[in-house]
Amino acid sequence: MLLVSVVPPGIEEVAAREVSEVLGLAVYGTSAGRVFFRASPRDIYRANYLLRTSTRVLVALANTSFSTLKDIRDVASSLDYREFLAPGRSFAVRAERAGKHGFTSIDVAREVGAAVIDSYSSLTGIRPPVDLENPDVVLRVLVRGSSLLIGIETSGRSLHKRGYRVYNHPAALNPVIAAAMVYSVGKSETLLDPMCGGATIPIEFVHIRRRYP
Repeated sequence: MLLVSVVPPGIEEVAAREVSEVLGLAVYGTSAGRVFFRASPRDIYRANYLLRTSTRVLVALANTSFSTLKDIRDVASSLDYREFLAPGRSFAVRAERAGKHGFTSIDVAREVGAAVIDSYSSLTGIRPPVDLENPDVVLRVLVRGSSLLIGIETSGRSLHKRGYRVYNHPAALNPVIAAAMVYSVGKSETLLDPMCGGATIPIEFVHIRRRYP
C-alpha cells in the first residue's frame, strides 16, 4: 500500500531520508508537505512509532490534481472504501486547505463526506454512520493549491505532540522541526545549542542518536 508521511513544508528531503534510513523503505516520491512510500500494513505501526519528522501517517487513497470543488467530490466518489470501513463502523472527514480557493475546508469535508456515503451505499447497500465527535475511521483530505490528497488517518493525534513534554509552552519549537534540524547536521555525536530554551533540539538529538522511539 502507499503511505504518506505528512510533514511541514520545506523538510521533505530530510523526511524522505528518514523514511529510507529509519524504516528501510524506498521513497516513492515527494511533494509539498508530503513524502510517499510503499509499505506493508505492519509498517504503518513502525512509521507512527519511529518517524520523528512526520506529523501524520496516512494510507493514500487518491493523490491527484483538481480545479473545482466538484472535481474533489468526483475523485472521492470514485474510491472504494470497503477495505477500511466495515459495515456499522462510523466515519468522519477532516479537511485541511492551503491556498486561494472559492470554497472552505468545511465545504470540502461536506462534499467528500457525501461522496463517501454515496459510494459506500452503492457498493454495499448500507449507509455508513457519520460520527463527527468519536469516529471509528477518519478520512483526511489535504488540499494544497491544485493538489488533492485523500487518505485514511492512522496516527490519531498529531505526532508532533511528544510524550516527553509535561507542558507545551506556546512559544516552544515544534519537535518535528527540531528533529529535521538534527537530521540535517549529519552524524555528529556532539550538540551545542547556545540558544537553548525548552531544550527541544537537545531532546530530539538524544532520541535520534540513541534511537529512542
